[in-house]
Amino acid sequence: MNSSGQELQRGVESALNHHRQGRFTEAESGYRQLLTVAPDCFDALHLLGILYRQTGKTAAAIDLIARALAVNDRVPAAHNNLGVAYQASNRHEEALRCYGVAISLSPEYAEAYYNLATALSAVGRQLEAEHSYRKAIEYNPNYVEAYNNLGVTLRERDKQEEAVTAFENALRIRPSAEIYGNLGAALRAMGEPEQAEAAYGQAVALDPDFMEAHHNLSHAQLIQGKYTEGFARNESRFEVGSGKRYKEGVLGRFRRFRRWEGESLAGRSLLVITEQGIGDNIMMMRYLPLLKQQNLEKLTLCYHHSSLKRLLQNMPGVDAVVSLVEGSALDEPDLYCPSMSLPHLFRTTIDTVPNGPPYLLLPAGMREPWRNRLAGMKGPKVGLVWAAGCYLNQCDELRSIPLSAFAPLVGIPGLNFVTLQKDEAALQKRELGWELLDWMDDCADFLDTAALVAELDLVISVDTAVVHLAGALGKPVWLLNRFAGDWRWLQKRDDSPWYPSVRIFRQQQRGDWSGVMSTLADELRRL
Repeated sequence: MNSSGQELQRGVESALNHHRQGRFTEAESGYRQLLTVAPDCFDALHLLGILYRQTGKTAAAIDLIARALAVNDRVPAAHNNLGVAYQASNRHEEALRCYGVAISLSPEYAEAYYNLATALSAVGRQLEAEHSYRKAIEYNPNYVEAYNNLGVTLRERDKQEEAVTAFENALRIRPSAEIYGNLGAALRAMGEPEQAEAAYGQAVALDPDFMEAHHNLSHAQLIQGKYTEGFARNESRFEVGSGKRYKEGVLGRFRRFRRWEGESLAGRSLLVITEQGIGDNIMMMRYLPLLKQQNLEKLTLCYHHSSLKRLLQNMPGVDAVVSLVEGSALDEPDLYCPSMSLPHLFRTTIDTVPNGPPYLLLPAGMREPWRNRLAGMKGPKVGLVWAAGCYLNQCDELRSIPLSAFAPLVGIPGLNFVTLQKDEAALQKRELGWELLDWMDDCADFLDTAALVAELDLVISVDTAVVHLAGALGKPVWLLNRFAGDWRWLQKRDDSPWYPSVRIFRQQQRGDWSGVMSTLADELRRL
């Protein structure tokens, strides 16, 4: 190497040293100075491109690394880094091509396989992503990130047992709160809440500020019936996901009021604000009479979904019902409380759940029109709900069942099936051509639906708001509960401390409803 080449190499090493030490301004200056002397210096172009990608200047990074490859296209790392820059710009197909070239030049390039997997995952090609993560691990057996991402990919493909193995392998190499949190999610999906609780506990121990782990830990505790710890920790819901948006967008409107923390309510006014899903709030209505029993002067309910309005207006002890807009304009309540905090504030245990007489009342005369429509029908009248609704633009397919799966039930003679299904899933009835009684167009809100449910003999429903509605009315309900279901239905039991009239039929295997339907058919024949 001649003297000019040696000087150029020293300049590269100097700039790269700044780069490695995080002195990006000095590194950039060094790379640019080299390019004024040698515009086609591969190392300067490549490394400056990496620096720009690290500092968010992805367009400039792509241009520089592409120029470097025009000088020398036989360097696998440059193709890999160009792919990373493309991927940072959401240009996933171009990133895939770059990673492919890098691997063709260096077939045992673990990092390129890892990056290829993340790009494949981004475009929904999960099976191929799984294969690429496994190749990355094959060539780098201590690749923690690859093990973790492999576990996440396996979870998305509902290969929970394999996901657990991947997370455990990652933890053996380098424990982290994130990986323990992912392990907890896989164990929870496998129906192992005790082990999930332990994993989430490790995540919280490593990172006490990991709010998502706190929240998931609360659900792992609640499904085991550990209500004191679970409900207290469930207050962390306001720090993650939709709960955080609720705190900022809804509770933020009530900052001028003081939040109720369980102190005496005697002589005070309280504003209870609904949150989360419709079923959650119907479930929490049981606490409203208990609030009034504390010598509360005025109880106001603030609803966020109009279908709840009339239902809330008919709750005993409620003095006023207002919309979210109206509630945020109030200037009189002494205190406010989010509805799902009531079990915690009442220090609810599994033995003290308020589950006495039905707490949902109907106005006089509401049941008669439905009674007249159903008059003369011989045999039990059974309401059906087969699909959960959508919440925050997300539809829970795990809680839903295709109506066609109910064929063993609908074929039983002597039963009158009444659909209680709303929304797009209701169209399945028309597609199958089944003769189900359908008056849901006449049910404007949940109070109308409650009046219809009150005249039925039985409701069979997936885990959705109608279960809470029927349970609050004291109506017999058969709940079709998915494997590793929601915390409120606990585990390994067919009854509920929340609703004495609920009977639970559980999936024995993930995704398999056939066994549940067979059992239901046998039970219905007994009717």
